[in-house]
Amino acid sequence: MRKVRFILITVVVMILGMVVFSGCGESREQKMKVLVEEKYGEEFTILKTWTQPYGADVTRSEYHATAAPVDDPESIFELTVWDFKEKHFRDTYPQAKIAALLSEQFKEQIDSYFEDCYVWGYSVDTTEEEKFQQLDEITVEQYTKMFENPRIQFRLLVNASVYQNTAYADEYDYLLNTFSEFIQVTGIEGSLLIYFLPAWNLEEYILQRKNHYTIDDSLEQPVKGFNLYVFTYSSENQWSFWVYKGSYYMPAATMTKEDYIVMRKEHD
Repeated sequence: MRKVRFILITVVVMILGMVVFSGCGESREQKMKVLVEEKYGEEFTILKTWTQPYGADVTRSEYHATAAPVDDPESIFELTVWDFKEKHFRDTYPQAKIAALLSEQFKEQIDSYFEDCYVWGYSVDTTEEEKFQQLDEITVEQYTKMFENPRIQFRLLVNASVYQNTAYADEYDYLLNTFSEFIQVTGIEGSLLIYFLPAWNLEEYILQRKNHYTIDDSLEQPVKGFNLYVFTYSSENQWSFWVYKGSYYMPAATMTKEDYIVMRKEHD
């Protein structure tokens, strides 16, 4: 009996030790989740975490994560924590939220034309990052009100397996007019980057987009070899149009509507 009791006590101690030393109290991921949830009053999902040295100090670490709201998985942002105890951290949730709102707004305008497409807004103004933390509400209206030159870049990926339109002159006019209207309504400058991709490449891109916060080699892989068409609007009310040829990703110089038609036929 004494032996049995000793074995039971030993097992209990081992289990308690495993709980304590495995850090089951609260993981680093959970601590990051709590930080942003306390700050914004929303529920978030931590997607990916990693650690790197704190600047040049290799004896200290800073903790990074990508995260997104449970109710808005497209608003993927980055979180960096320097001190959990002091709650010393920064995040880019307002920027990601505004970009997602603008993406949704623009997609509503073009969805019926392209039938099946994906819009990703990114690179909103980051020169005055602290201003994003001062927004009363995370809305497009607040963004345009507080920033002198609000900007957005869109990546529009069209499912070329579904979209079979060959009226390239009409397509060019539609893109130019629709994006112009969007800019006038929102008051936001920007660029529109367009790929026409087979269904598989589009699906792969969306998958990689959800796994990678920024544009890197993994995210670029599904679009390699496909032309990138770029419409850029400036504050001087000027449009410029470029094509980056898929083989080299070198700009083919500023182009006209006729050039667009030629390039679309060539790569169709």
